[in-house]
Amino acid sequence: MSILKRVKDVVRQNLSDKPLPPEERLDRAVEELDKRYRISRKAVSSALADTKRLELKLAGYDEQIKSWTERAGDALDADDEDLARLALEKKVALEAESAAVREVYVKQKAGTDTLKASLDELKKLLEKTRRERNLLLARKQAAKAKQTVGDASSGLGGVDVELDLDALLEEVEGLEAEADVAVALPTALNPEEELEAKFAKMDQEKKLDSELAKLKASRSSNGQTDAG
Repeated sequence: MSILKRVKDVVRQNLSDKPLPPEERLDRAVEELDKRYRISRKAVSSALADTKRLELKLAGYDEQIKSWTERAGDALDADDEDLARLALEKKVALEAESAAVREVYVKQKAGTDTLKASLDELKKLLEKTRRERNLLLARKQAAKAKQTVGDASSGLGGVDVELDLDALLEEVEGLEAEADVAVALPTALNPEEELEAKFAKMDQEKKLDSELAKLKASRSSNGQTDAG
């Protein structure tokens, strides 16, 4: 039985213990799937570590076998056949051990690959369940909002909304017209403000006269320079 099937069976069993609202059932399902996923991921990590250790062990055997083969050759080059034979015996023994470890490794790797595939399926199932839960919750909230709007609309009873809006618009336009008239009419000044305005106008005239005199003087000076 695969990990995924066992997880599904456990989730169904836990959800069937007692009847729950759909929302709570989905929450429970996501909780249970997430829990099982974390447990399964830990198991897969452990299996991967074991497989890696076997790979390293096999690599070590390969190095030793290669080394004893070279030593046997060196012994033959030195005309020491007995020593070469001992080296070959060591090589053969290592090859036998390596073959036994490789058999375990092949089975271990196949099992680990199956566990990884099941874990990937479990992750997809968890993500799918989460998405469906979130979608259903969003639809539920939308339905509630729609119901609230419907209740509010029905609560208006015989109120004529368009009529109320027309009356409000008429009132606003009246206020705007009054404001326009107020802006168009001249504002009467009190005696003190009128006096201040006269002095301000006089100061303005003086300033203009001064500027005009400066301009005339400047132009007169330029004319005399050109003539010279």
